[in-house]
Amino acid sequence: MGREAEVAVLAAFLAAGRRTSQGLVLDGEAGIGKTTLFEAAVAEAREQGFAVFSCRPAGAEAAFSFAALADLLRPVLPERLERLPLPQRRALSAALLLEEVEGSAPEERAIAFAVFQLLREAGGGPLLVAVDDVQWLDAPSASVLAFALRRLAEAPVAILVARRSDGSEAAPLELQRALPLERLALGPLSLGALQRLLQARLGSTFPRPILRRIHEHSGGNPFFALEVARAMQVRHTVLSSADELPVPHDLERLLAERLERLPAKTKEPLAAVAALAEPTLALIPEEILEPALADGVLVLEGDRVRFAHPLLAAVAYRRLAPRARRGLHRRLGELVADPEQRARHHALGADGPDPEIAAMLDAAAEQAHARGAPEAAADLAERAIQLTGPADRQAVALRRTTAAGYHLVAGDDRRARALLEDALADDPVGPARARVLQQLAEIEGETDVELGIAILREALENARGDDALEAKILALLANWLHNAPREADPYARSAVEIAERVGDPVLLAGALCSLATNEFWLGRGLRLELWERALELDAKCEVTQTLRPVTQFGWVNLWAGDLDRSRVLLERARQIGYERGDSTVSAPLFYSCLLELLTGNWQRGLELARELSALAAQNERPNEAVAGLYAELVLQAHLGNESEARRCAAEALIPGERAWVSNVIRGTNFALSLLELSLDRPAKALEHARRATAADRERGVEEPGMLFSFPIEIEAAIAVGEWEEAEELLDWVEQRAVRLDREWALACTARCRGLLAAARGDEVGAAACFERALAEHDRVQYRRFELARTLLAQGETLRRYKKRRAAREAIGSARDLFEELGAQLWAAKARRELARIAGRTRTDGLTETEHRVAALVATGKSNKQVANELFVTVHTVESNLTRIYEKLGVRSRTELARRLPDTKL
Repeated sequence: MGREAEVAVLAAFLAAGRRTSQGLVLDGEAGIGKTTLFEAAVAEAREQGFAVFSCRPAGAEAAFSFAALADLLRPVLPERLERLPLPQRRALSAALLLEEVEGSAPEERAIAFAVFQLLREAGGGPLLVAVDDVQWLDAPSASVLAFALRRLAEAPVAILVARRSDGSEAAPLELQRALPLERLALGPLSLGALQRLLQARLGSTFPRPILRRIHEHSGGNPFFALEVARAMQVRHTVLSSADELPVPHDLERLLAERLERLPAKTKEPLAAVAALAEPTLALIPEEILEPALADGVLVLEGDRVRFAHPLLAAVAYRRLAPRARRGLHRRLGELVADPEQRARHHALGADGPDPEIAAMLDAAAEQAHARGAPEAAADLAERAIQLTGPADRQAVALRRTTAAGYHLVAGDDRRARALLEDALADDPVGPARARVLQQLAEIEGETDVELGIAILREALENARGDDALEAKILALLANWLHNAPREADPYARSAVEIAERVGDPVLLAGALCSLATNEFWLGRGLRLELWERALELDAKCEVTQTLRPVTQFGWVNLWAGDLDRSRVLLERARQIGYERGDSTVSAPLFYSCLLELLTGNWQRGLELARELSALAAQNERPNEAVAGLYAELVLQAHLGNESEARRCAAEALIPGERAWVSNVIRGTNFALSLLELSLDRPAKALEHARRATAADRERGVEEPGMLFSFPIEIEAAIAVGEWEEAEELLDWVEQRAVRLDREWALACTARCRGLLAAARGDEVGAAACFERALAEHDRVQYRRFELARTLLAQGETLRRYKKRRAAREAIGSARDLFEELGAQLWAAKARRELARIAGRTRTDGLTETEHRVAALVATGKSNKQVANELFVTVHTVESNLTRIYEKLGVRSRTELARRLPDTKL
């Protein structure tokens, strides 16, 4: 996991080993994954037909002569011994204890020649000699192997060795003298790879802040990380950011033994290095640290000192008794200049509750949050809780709420929930209780919007008297009631009114966004005066990315049709989120997936959807996970990947009937309606599209740009003869599209008018509608998929009215657009429509009969099967196939299948 680049190096190494002599040394610390890669390479070599000679010596065997050599030669012993010349056979048999030694000891030179002969004659295919943990190779085996490998290198051979090393040492077995040699140093796993590893091996997920700490604690070493995570599993508790991560007992004992070898005078200085965020020689004199530097426990980088491995730092810190640690932190608190570090050291040096230090921690937490370090802010806030006297219950509840907010931004919802539940247990009243409930609503709303709204309503009742808090809760309620914009309207207006009175720019920005978004949903257009005011305040908004003006305006512009402006805003929102380590960057990520859908960058959209899913897994947020699945579903449906689309739909709806999935149910119905229409199943498409469109209209959505399923419902209704339903919806949407001048909706309504006119036999009316639709498409930004659908619909209509040349041009243009976008099913529909027009198309030159023969042959059918299906003779099929090969410039059925990727008739 997470070793794709290394696996590629190994693959290239084996490929080179077939042609020439090639050596590869895997370097890395214990537990970094050398053996895993080594075993993967050996297994792949066997799969490719290499003759493999492999051994894995152990430290306990290093004193036993020729122990590793016996393992290495096991594939050919004892059968091939008889083929060796007698002196070599006797020498090797004696060395490997296969025979009793008679007379003088065997010469090492004879043993080495015997090994060389056995390896050289291993077979006619490629050869791999592989040694893991070469540092444990016994000296006689090492000497013999070095001799044999130098001579083997005269012919093609791959030699792989792995060793525990930082890569600075000379190559083992004198390989640098024998053959071209490459070194591959294994570094730490990435955070994402480590997350996948822990989930696969332990069946556990960890909040992103805890995962990051495991990553830092283990130095990205997979073995150490697994051991730390296993130790955490045993605790069965939710760690706070102030808690130390455990070090497994056996590992701690081994590391402590190494530290115990150092002079006693280094004990406290080493603990100081471990405790400092930026340990430098200005804080700790070099002469005190010299023994640890000489032993390799510490590393000096310029003026900065660091431990060779983070786990050594953890053990060095724990060796000090608690009282000594507190004294050390008090001294460090007076030495460091950074306010955050000073506050942390004073907190760790405190003997009990201390209001002055708690206030210092509050300020430091705010500073950390402002610079984009929510995890550090959460740590400082939790330490402030610990230093607040238990008698001051309101202050404790407030600080717990603040810390929970930092944890939410950092992505640790579990810890945030635990803090808020503790705060509620303190039974706060009035605004203090409202703040707790408001934070709790944000967590519960992730899995149940209705529950979140109910909690917000209770919070609003408790917020009376605190205008700022009341405005914030009102704005949140308006946002969460987007499913019912008419109900949300008074909340949004009250939020703006109170925020104006309070004069807080952050509150006002949030309230303005809530009102402007709700106005958009209600079909009142882009209230630019509201958005412009909100955007002016964006830089001051230290809030989640979901609620920032830049994010919300980017989302609204997406559906209003200004995709260029939407891209600028959403990219800015994502960049802010990345820079600040904000887990709520998932919101602009999701919106960006849909932006790429509309602009036709579907593969980029899939990349962002998978990034969103990975982030949701790290944050353990099911709502975001479903959003990632939904984004992928819509993209796969447009691409025409039926199996992947249905998988995403099934997984997205697994959470069941909880209220928070209502949006996903609507979106899923939209995607499935498109998929069914792509597959020429209008009845099923109509069933799904009705659900999506009806749900939007019932909840009061009047903005036609948001009703993205309406064209599918109308087209499907026309196809199955439900003309009245089609016309009613068409009238409703068109009225609003005209009033708001929504280019995309106007283009789609004109197309639908054309289809309806054609169904009623009105050729002239249909032609006029399609021309109007194409004129509207000229005003639409991007959305080439809809343009292609209009061209296809126009071409199909022209074909029915025998306008073959014009039909061919329209359908050919549609096909080209679909193929460029990657819309497989729609491209196939266009190709089938072209095949129905008499004569040759302008691209492939095939007649309709030839096209049908080619399509059937491309599916793998035999000439006889094709003849039976088309009711012609086998000779006719063969004649057509000959012409098809000539026209398309192909020479085989395989090439024909590649040339005609879609084989559906």
